[in-house]
Amino acid sequence: MAPESVRSDRRAAEFMNFSLQPSVLQ
Repeated sequence: MAPESVRSDRRAAEFMNFSLQPSVLQ
């Protein structure tokens, strides 16, 4: 499990969060 893979997953989760919760952008 390389840290790069985990980072990619974290970014995907963050992107989804933004899409689901645009309030976070504020």
